[in-house]
Amino acid sequence: MTVIEVAEQRPMPTDLAKLADSDRVALFKTLLAYAGTFSFDGKVVIHHVDVSWNNIWTGTNQVRNVRLEGRRLFITTNAQPSTIDGKLSVGILTWEKVE
Repeated sequence: MTVIEVAEQRPMPTDLAKLADSDRVALFKTLLAYAGTFSFDGKVVIHHVDVSWNNIWTGTNQVRNVRLEGRRLFITTNAQPSTIDGKLSVGILTWEKVE
């Protein structure tokens, strides 16, 4: 599995060769990405992280709660510090099946 999340308002560099370190920091702070395998018990999915954008998550298990309501699938984190501002938060990802 692969996860890539980006902030709605991200910097848009015009030239990667001339990117200032402050611009690189802004891009890093508005991105979350990791990949690996997963296990699922019907309610909880555990992402077994093999690679991550911050390397702190590499080798860890990221637990996500899963709930299906009609045509919507909700995947949520447990309360944890935000990777953006450090405030305690719950991430919610919603998928809806359309025809």
